[in-house]
Amino acid sequence: MAGKIRGFFHAYIGQEAIAAGCMTATNHDDPFITGYRDHGLALAKGTSANACMAELYGKATGCAKGKGGSMHFFDVENRFFGGHGLVGAQIGTGAGLAFAEQYKGTDNVCLTFFGDGAARQGMLHEAFNLAMLWKLPVVFICENNGYAMGTSIERTSNVIDIYKLADAYDMPGDKVDGMNAEAVHESVARAVKRAREGEGPTLLEMKTYRYKGHSISDPQKYRSKEEVEEYKAKEYTDIVERISLFDWLQRHNTKVDCFIHLGARTDTTEFNYAIHEELNVEYSKKVWQYCIDNNVPLIYASSAATYGAGEFGYDDNHEVPFKLQPLNPYGVSKNEFDKWALQQNNHPPFWAGLKFFNVYGPNEYHKGRMASVIWHSFNQIKKDGFVKLFKSHRPDFEDGKQLRDFIYVKDLVSVILWMMEKVSSEQLIVNSGLYNLGTGIARSFEDLVKATFAGLDLQSKIQFIDMPLDIRDKYQYFTEANMQKLKDAGYNKPFYSLEDGVGDYVRNYLNKDKKNELHRILDNANEELTNILMEAAIEYKAETEEEFIVPQEWIDEAEQRSADLRSGRDKGLTLEESLKQIDDMLKNRRSA
Repeated sequence: MAGKIRGFFHAYIGQEAIAAGCMTATNHDDPFITGYRDHGLALAKGTSANACMAELYGKATGCAKGKGGSMHFFDVENRFFGGHGLVGAQIGTGAGLAFAEQYKGTDNVCLTFFGDGAARQGMLHEAFNLAMLWKLPVVFICENNGYAMGTSIERTSNVIDIYKLADAYDMPGDKVDGMNAEAVHESVARAVKRAREGEGPTLLEMKTYRYKGHSISDPQKYRSKEEVEEYKAKEYTDIVERISLFDWLQRHNTKVDCFIHLGARTDTTEFNYAIHEELNVEYSKKVWQYCIDNNVPLIYASSAATYGAGEFGYDDNHEVPFKLQPLNPYGVSKNEFDKWALQQNNHPPFWAGLKFFNVYGPNEYHKGRMASVIWHSFNQIKKDGFVKLFKSHRPDFEDGKQLRDFIYVKDLVSVILWMMEKVSSEQLIVNSGLYNLGTGIARSFEDLVKATFAGLDLQSKIQFIDMPLDIRDKYQYFTEANMQKLKDAGYNKPFYSLEDGVGDYVRNYLNKDKKNELHRILDNANEELTNILMEAAIEYKAETEEEFIVPQEWIDEAEQRSADLRSGRDKGLTLEESLKQIDDMLKNRRSA
């Protein structure tokens, strides 16, 4: 095949569950449109394998008469409208296809696909605006494989949950497991039904992973082979979208020993109450009813945000929730469900609302800006060498002396497991109700950051910045859990101290996550090297009118440097020394 297929080739391998789930949730006449990673969707939509291969070879029998090639598949008969080479351009065209269906009076719905890289294009916002304004029958589907062309989403956007972009347009949005065809089918079926009924567009973010590079020429320096193999080995059959959970449980006749409901909208800076209410209140009521109907104990996550400014203290008795005045919609939503639960005559055989105070610990990458201060501090230290903290805007608190009750996630898990054991034993009984879950000791943010620096064996460096105006009157300056109720129930294990908990988190998790650190360094080096090569190629072609061929020894050296970096610890190199090697390589390439 060498020399027979020209141009770029972008494999869809790894993302097939999205195509399969979308096909089973739509009709033949529903138009599809996507970017240049188009082969999987074209095949799923009904384009024959022969027509696809012929197009790759540039033959007249191809689906686009041989004129489109790999990036521009097109099949009118099967309502597949591309295959578009311009990143994000198809989003606007997809809205146009939906407008055409609306104008013609059909009930067809356009599925418009794009990647996480395209989500940064202005066309997306223009299309979203018109789609909502005119209630167009379109489902926007972001196939988020996490790397765009070769840069992780964490490095390109402050908002890593792309489905949240829909909030700006009052458009429904949801995150879906894109590796699970059943979850894809169910989410798309709901969105398509909504569009057919004239209710307008939906944004679905499909979390997926491509097993191959961006294209066949991609050296994939931004990720390790181990990461790819880890994804390939994952089993996705037990992941169920929350909207489908109760149907799934009934369909599979699944026995549930205890329902642990920790899912929540936790963004304390999101001031649209309806967003919090949908999950924190209404969905929680469905969980409650399921537990009643099936005689299942329920443990759910409440929050210390319910206590507001603390004017009524931090006691977890059952009279307090009806007095509380939370400072933000998140806290209001959590308190509303607590009050609702306390007022119910029918309830699960056991229920506990655990009022989580400030939780920190491993595996919080997905939380974005709602991740703990330790997580953000660690990354600031690695990047800048110092940490920024909010100034105090109250005279009774010095800068950095705002106090919170910080609890390590290992303690939280320990309490939940203990409670499950208690309620499953006929001899060990715990009363239903609300329980605080903190340590009972308030510590300052300054203490927290100092502990983070100590975990890295560094002297602390803190800069204080003004608190944003929109949260100054909604900020908790002090929280401290009254833990007597949990102690009286029989829980007597000691909690991690702040220094021990933060130290364990930093030393044994954050700072041992070599893969994350190496990826960050390699991403920076690979991006800069790519820019150098591109600039050199443009200048070379301008001067000689010949294509620039990257010398093989450059590629070999880059690969060797990357290998050195990945195994640097084994060779006695620190990350800083390994990074210097990469910098030296880049300097040599600049000179060349």
